[in-house]
Amino acid sequence: MIMTRTNESCVRYFNVAVIAPVNKLLIYSYSDSCLCDIGSIVKVPLGSRQVLGLICEEVLDTGDTASDSRAVNIRNIVEVLPEEFRIPEVCMNFLKRVARYTMNPVNALAPLTMGIVQHYIKSGNMLSGAREEYLIAVRENLSHEDTQKLTAIQRKVIDILTHNDSERYSSETALARAATVSAGVVKKLIEHGVLVKVTAGGRVNTNLRCLSLLSHIQQDAYQQISDACLKQTYAAFLLFGVTGSGKTEVYLNVVAECLDRGEQVLVMLPEISLTDTFIQRVEQRLGVKAIKWHSSVSISQKLLMWQRIASGVPCVVVGARSALFLPFANLTLIIVDEEHDNSYKQEDKVAYSARDMAVLRSSMCDAVVVLCTATPSIETWLNACSGKYQRINLQSRYGSSVMPEVSLVNLRDLPLNKNSWIAPVVADEIRSVLEDGMQVMLFINRRGYAPLTLCRKCGYRFACPNCTSWLVEHRSLKYMMCHYCNYRCGIPDICTSCSDSENLVSCGPGVERLTEEASILFPEVDIITLSSDLVKKPGILKQGLHDIASRKKQLMIGTQVLSKGHHFPFLTLVVVIDADTGLYGCDFRASEKTWQLIRQVAGRAGREKYSGRVLIQTAFPDHPVMKMLVSGDDEGFLRFESNIRSRACAPPFGRYVAVMLSGKDETTVWNIARAYVKNGESMRGYGICILGPAPAPVTYIRRNMRVRILLKMKKDIALLDIVKRWLDSVNVPSSVLVSWDVDPYTFM
Repeated sequence: MIMTRTNESCVRYFNVAVIAPVNKLLIYSYSDSCLCDIGSIVKVPLGSRQVLGLICEEVLDTGDTASDSRAVNIRNIVEVLPEEFRIPEVCMNFLKRVARYTMNPVNALAPLTMGIVQHYIKSGNMLSGAREEYLIAVRENLSHEDTQKLTAIQRKVIDILTHNDSERYSSETALARAATVSAGVVKKLIEHGVLVKVTAGGRVNTNLRCLSLLSHIQQDAYQQISDACLKQTYAAFLLFGVTGSGKTEVYLNVVAECLDRGEQVLVMLPEISLTDTFIQRVEQRLGVKAIKWHSSVSISQKLLMWQRIASGVPCVVVGARSALFLPFANLTLIIVDEEHDNSYKQEDKVAYSARDMAVLRSSMCDAVVVLCTATPSIETWLNACSGKYQRINLQSRYGSSVMPEVSLVNLRDLPLNKNSWIAPVVADEIRSVLEDGMQVMLFINRRGYAPLTLCRKCGYRFACPNCTSWLVEHRSLKYMMCHYCNYRCGIPDICTSCSDSENLVSCGPGVERLTEEASILFPEVDIITLSSDLVKKPGILKQGLHDIASRKKQLMIGTQVLSKGHHFPFLTLVVVIDADTGLYGCDFRASEKTWQLIRQVAGRAGREKYSGRVLIQTAFPDHPVMKMLVSGDDEGFLRFESNIRSRACAPPFGRYVAVMLSGKDETTVWNIARAYVKNGESMRGYGICILGPAPAPVTYIRRNMRVRILLKMKKDIALLDIVKRWLDSVNVPSSVLVSWDVDPYTFM
């Protein structure tokens, strides 16, 4: 429907961010001013179809815009979604700030906030079709006398809920099955008010803060954060505590307090695999049905939770980085757990750091943000040193447990046996611990069986046909795979180049190969192997972690899935295999990432009454990272790494903007890259240094040629406006994709 501009005063004009491949806001009109405003989600015509859009701002009618070419043939908004789907103003402002910081149009970010509404409509469902989730719990004021009046069968249900803390039930059938009673028994207890259904965010018990369980140091930490939340003004904290120091208990006390006041809380976790375990802990600890937000949650449930969050209902949301863009109306506390983790960096489509944007969002809505970690990023640590963040230290473990002893196994002096990846002296240590009935973890930061397969006769290496990468053998899954484009093929029997069948060899260890060796060394031991390839279904990981915690498995072998967030009471020895893997390469954060990873995995050992040890196999025992891991001098490492960055003017002392150009035609890609460099000569006057163009380390992905340009500049946000104009200065054909990343984390 086309509308020609009229002089009717009731007509308003809006800039709308449409969910479509459009890189700018589009103007639409609407005649009913009572229904439509900034933050409204609307249906608008785009070409021959209708799409959803988000109203970002009003185009003011100054009375003389009839001559403006934009005001000619402006199309009408077709439909305004109900009020409960309006995005709160503070969320709208946040989207605009993130768009500006990342040099993207609001259109690119709008799906992060309202995409679930679009998906729900696309699925053919009505907007009111979701079913409320709830948690069945015992009524808060149920007395002992009330319990005695119940039948023996009814008391079985109560006993299940009050004594079995490892399970939470959200259906009558599941609870009845656990108590071995009929579903009718549970329904009758609900009807009589003995049991209650608590919806997401609702409290079962309003007095669950167990401050007596906190140590004096923990209580001081809790009090500082709690006092800041009461002021209802922005404050940022670095909660810097060694592994096992009780950081989670500190902030859960504050979360409970916020819920009591009817506020909203967001707890961000770096990995989806940690979410279910953490939510179980929240529900047990706080008596709430937490809202979980990640990719495995159904669309209908997400829509229902989205509506509750937008309405300002008190709740605690536990989710991955995308949860930051939910339309919170009453957000007062954000927890960023494991703030250092690289998973908080979004690199597809719009590149942003969820950790940094969490700080931004807190500052915009007068909330408190707590960055928790045992291994802070250099950026966060420096912000705490400068006073930008308030620092809280928890430098000893909770209770009687102590930090594990860390030792290096020098592979130069104690070489590995042929076709072996576990040093003989390490194997002896593992055997001794297993014989004592304790648990051992073997950690290697590499998926699959082997990272490279080659022919010893002709030297041929099996590579991906689409990418500049070797094919990784996944023997347990019976295929070879490219970790960039997911290309797969069978495991070869003969060399593709020379047809030899006797000289194919798998080079280097992966987690599967380590399991194979451990099975030979320790044939009588129950072994469990966990990596992202082997635990695609959440239930598999959950069961595996339960088997470890309950001591059903003695020897665990895993990748980063096991490196953080887990508590294994009987784990006393951690062995890091191939610890030098991440120390060298094109990443200026290599040392920092290696220190964080090994420090985190080392922290799984000795978390209760049994003392722990960590053995790190390395060929570079004199490397500063290895020395400081042994000494436990975290501050020393952070100072050492900061000094190196400072001398190089590398982040966070300077700023990088990474620009990547990719396309099928190499000549076109290189020509566009050179045009950018030529146009960028004028930026040197602003202190912006252009590095490149150069082939990316992974030069081809999905048969697209990739060329990199890196901008190095002073730490001045205003310069991003100059960079954005530079990005718009070249006429790029549709065959070339140009993407950019402000403050990049990876350089592949």
